[in-house]
Amino acid sequence: FSICGQVFVLFRKIKIFLTTFNLFPSIPPSTDEHELRNQRISTRLFLVLLSASLIILLTYNSIITVTITKTIQTPSLKKYEELYETYSKTLTCPCEKMSIDYKDIVQINFTLHQVCDSDFISEKWIKHLYRHRDFVGLVNDDYLWSSPFMFQALDGICPLINRKIHEGLEQFYLNQYISTIVISSDLFESQIETFVTQLRSITTNTFVLFIDQIREMTLINSLDSAHHSNHLLVGVPDTGAPPIMNIKPNRCIEPEYLPAPAEIWKNPKENPVFRVPGIYIGCYTLMGLLASSLECFYKQSCVDKLQSYIIPPMTFRPRPLDASLKSRFVINSTMQQIINQLMIEEWNWTHKYENYYNECRPIECKYSYETESGIVYIVTATIGLIGGLLTALKIVVPFCVNVIIRKRRLETERS
Repeated sequence: FSICGQVFVLFRKIKIFLTTFNLFPSIPPSTDEHELRNQRISTRLFLVLLSASLIILLTYNSIITVTITKTIQTPSLKKYEELYETYSKTLTCPCEKMSIDYKDIVQINFTLHQVCDSDFISEKWIKHLYRHRDFVGLVNDDYLWSSPFMFQALDGICPLINRKIHEGLEQFYLNQYISTIVISSDLFESQIETFVTQLRSITTNTFVLFIDQIREMTLINSLDSAHHSNHLLVGVPDTGAPPIMNIKPNRCIEPEYLPAPAEIWKNPKENPVFRVPGIYIGCYTLMGLLASSLECFYKQSCVDKLQSYIIPPMTFRPRPLDASLKSRFVINSTMQQIINQLMIEEWNWTHKYENYYNECRPIECKYSYETESGIVYIVTATIGLIGGLLTALKIVVPFCVNVIIRKRRLETERS
């Protein structure tokens, strides 16, 4: 045979094969032409539907994005940060230890107003003011008469605030931070900042309420001041006459006895010689202190002016407060305003994220990402679906072909 003849024979065999190809032979094989025809139609329809389905599946699997999930065992902090930078939305790392003591992950420090470390609450300053008070005759509205009590009160408030803050910190450090999964450094810092803000607010409000309660109870119960500042005490120097005390119950709640500017007299029968800037004298020492500011004590000239009226002269020169120091308070802030902020100039805190991560000890980290379909995925996904597709087509196609042909045959017979 020539080559053309061989090709002709091959094409003829292929034609016969395709014409007689039957995927749905009956058992036992049938010789009925109608039944064989139905089986061949079913075969051709099956192949067409299978081919179309394969094309659709291959096309779909090639254009969709695939979600890949990966797991990293016992990741280090550096590895976690690398993963978070890339897969922050899907990264999850369960903590082995879910509760962590605050003391292990946060450190808080604070600085009080500089007056708490100044010469004006030193024992030397207060004692000398007491000596002056005992040395000369004064009225109880004279600043130099009440000043030792004010500085003594301030000397008591500073360590009291310091103790209250430390007590609050001790209680704060006993709390535990609960974390079921590792959180990012930014979120951790934000949460710690919220906790520290709450601590500061609670501690401040508790102390301010404590001060207010003392003041209100003192006024309501008309308690007698230890140095009789809520009585009218008049003494004339150099006369030898005992002071006269005029007692009027609950005089401190009357408007005329509200804190008034502090003044210095040389003689109670004459006009005052000096009004102390920012200082007020109250019916009770605490009332006067809260209404006063420290502006005079920022100026050396004002401090020197006060010292010039002190008898006997002081043997040391107290340093004024430093107005150049960074402060959240202005120099004429009242002590009430300063105490309402717990006298805190700076409230510094540092979070220890590395300690938090090490305490959390994540066993594993899981993350997922989307990527385009690869050849391997396309093939495996298609093969995974083709088994079910073949089964469905083998059942549905012959059934549908038989139903349609039977229906057409009935219509033909009727017509």
